This record gives sequence, structure tokens and C-alpha cells, in this order.
Amino acid sequence: MKCPSCGLESEGNFCGKCGTKLETETTPVPTGTSIILAFGKSTSKNYNLAVERAMKHPGYTEEKDGKDVTHKVPFGFDEIDELRALLDLVGQWKSTSLYINNKAMPYSDISQVIYCYSERQRAFNQDEYCHGRDDASSYNDNDLGCRHCGVNPYGWNGLAGFGHMEKDGSFVVNKDKLVHTVARNLENFLICPALNVKSIEKKLRSFPSSINPKTNRQWEYVTEYENGKEIATAVKKKEEHKRNSYIVKDYDKEQREVFIDLSSENAGPSKVTKTGCLLPVVITILISSILFFA
Repeated sequence: MKCPSCGLESEGNFCGKCGTKLETETTPVPTGTSIILAFGKSTSKNYNLAVERAMKHPGYTEEKDGKDVTHKVPFGFDEIDELRALLDLVGQWKSTSLYINNKAMPYSDISQVIYCYSERQRAFNQDEYCHGRDDASSYNDNDLGCRHCGVNPYGWNGLAGFGHMEKDGSFVVNKDKLVHTVARNLENFLICPALNVKSIEKKLRSFPSSINPKTNRQWEYVTEYENGKEIATAVKKKEEHKRNSYIVKDYDKEQREVFIDLSSENAGPSKVTKTGCLLPVVITILISSILFFA
């Protein structure tokens, strides 16, 4: 969790840098959310296996209409792995349907929520997963709390399209458009038990109304090149370098001293040694030039 005082990412109840108490935001879990997976007969080689797994569920029901049969299995989000396993078998069948609270939903809309929540439950750190910080890449990192917000202040474009530049170098943020866009992007994820929409909106509203990277060092400009000039078009948040590292070798501090032997008797490869100073190189080249023109 990020400290509201100094911005340091910390774990536990208090910030490891300034000692500020960290308030953990509770996520309201949707109550009464039920998912029903229904599928009919199929020529797939997995049909018998799917029926066998479905019948093991205590809520399994079977509906017959002449020769047609529909298998229905109710799931809750606490059974997400069982639901995912059955979806892996029948998800692409034409006869498969998904119902959320008895309302039919397109498979393409709801399957993404199911698979994402399943991955979250398997993650080493579930909160880090939702913030996109569970891998080595910073591309998915976000401060909002859901990797599907569709707005990434750390991305290449930053807040481009969500405000405008002023002549003094500041970027005026259109928070209403930000909130509206994120809300639209999350419409299909509202049933996710880990999603806290109010918390996300609160974080979006807490963005500065005007951001000037010249005075606010947490931000930098998004630029474009036009007629040989670099022009600022928006702002983006600077990436946080949190990883510890160890310098194996510093190539910037290495210089090379080259000795050139011009005598025909000793003609051969140049001798290369490492040094931390350029002066011997300059002296060697000057002496070689004098001997050559003598």
C-alpha cells in the first residue's frame, strides 16, 4: 500500500519510512451473486468428461426437452477454480450459456472476469496482482486497484486525452472524463468481488487538478517532435524504481589506453590495457605522430 504522506510503497499497518499509519481499504463483496453455467449436447470429445464433472456438483440439475438435454451448474465466486475448470471444457461450445443472478450474459463479457479473478486467487500477492505489480514489467502498474481500468498514468501516453496543456507548462486534468472512461471500462467487471469502484473513483478524484512536472517531480511530460522541436502534449507519472540491484561492472568508468608500435620488426596487434584516465592515451598518440613524421 502507498503511504499517503511520503508515497512509499509499504506493507503492514505503518509506513516503513515516515511511520504514518496505513488505513487498509476494505473491499465490499457483492452479496447474492450467483453464476450458472449451462451447456447442452456436443460432439466434442470432452462432452462426457464435462457431464461427469458437472454431475459431481451438489447443485447440478438437468433439463430435458425431447432429445435435447441442458446441464446446469450453479457456482459462487468461492468456487472459482471449479467453475474455471468446467469452462475450460465447454466454454467455446455453441450450446454454452452463462447466467449472472439468473440473467443471461454473453460468454465474452463474463469469462474475462472469471479468469481474472481466478488468477488473482492464485497470485502470490493478491493486492499486487490487482495493481498489475505482480510481474517484472512495469507496463501494467497502476495505482487505482484494477488492472482493467484502461487508464494507466505510467503508460507511454500518460493522461493524454484527459486534459490540456497550458502555456506555463502545466496540464489541466479533466477528472470527470477520467472517471467516466474508467467506469465504462469496468462495466463488465462489476460482479468481481475484489473490485472496489468507490475506492477507484476516490483515487481518480484525488489527482491534482493541475500538474506541472517542473514543480511536481512525481510527473513528467509526454512529448512529440514537430518541426525539430520537442513539444509537451500531456503528462505521465514517473515509474518507481523499487527493485534492489547490485553493480557488477560500471562500463562508464572504464577507459582504454592504446599503445601502437610502428616499428616494422615489432609490427603486430595493438596492446590494449584498461585505465581510469585519458591522459596516457593522448600522450601515446602524440608521441606516435611525432615518430611517424620524423
